[in-house]
Formats: sequence, structure tokens, C-alpha cells
Amino acid sequence: LRSKKIDIKARGKTGIIRCPKSSITIVMEERPIKHVIKDVLVGNTPPGIGEIFRKRLFRSNADFDDLRRYSFMTTANGRSYRREQFRRHIILTMRQYRQKGIFLSYKQVSKYLLEKQLFEIMGARHEKETIELRQRSTERQTHFEKNYIKK
Repeated sequence: LRSKKIDIKARGKTGIIRCPKSSITIVMEERPIKHVIKDVLVGNTPPGIGEIFRKRLFRSNADFDDLRRYSFMTTANGRSYRREQFRRHIILTMRQYRQKGIFLSYKQVSKYLLEKQLFEIMGARHEKETIELRQRSTERQTHFEKNYIKK
């Protein structure tokens, strides 16, 4: 993939330069929340999300405990530490299974641990959403009953 262009030399001579073509492809996609959470758990949080989270923490005047709690998303050192801890967790789990006589591959254990953590997080999130939904529906019901006039 090369393009040709004219090269003007001394004394009116011309030639051809073969230049490599460069192209950039930008792919915009919307990822499901599960994939984003998996990346966060493994330590592969994109720096852009870390920057957004850092700004959000700055605007909310978060205290030191909050900053430390979310450092695995906001800093490069935190992300690398999270990756290392996840690797150690996988290796420890593999050793525990080996002692029981079950031999699993690294991929199987990492997939299992990710699914387990994701299930816990999504379950807590789902419970929170259902509680909020119930509260809203009871508020609407009480508002309706208060304003309802029988004919």
C-alpha cells in the first residue's frame, strides 16, 4: 500500500517518490455494562474512563478513603496493581483446586472468578434497582390514591 508523488530535484529534473499510505480507523461502539465491569475487575480500565471517574471524584469533593477505594480505576499504578492482584488470585485458586485433585487451566479459573464477581456486583445492582422501582411505584400509588376522586 504505497502512493506515488512527484519529487522535484535540482536542474528541473523530476522523479517519483513512493510513500507509504497511512490510514486510521476509528471504531465507536457502545459496550454493555457487563463488559466494562469485567475490564474494571481485571484491571484493564481504559484511561478515558479513569479520567472521567477522577473528574467525578474531584467534583464531589471525595475524601481520602474514596480516593483510595477507587484508585484501581483512576491511576496507572492502581490498574497495574489490580491486574497483579487478579493474577495472584487466579494462581491461588488454581493451587487450591490442585490440592483437591482438580486440574483447571488459567483461562478457566479466570473466567470462573470473573463470572462469580460479576454475578455478585450485578446482583447487588439489581437489588438496588428493584428497591428503587418499588419505592417509586408506592409513591405513585399513594399519590394516585390521595388525588383520586370517586365518581
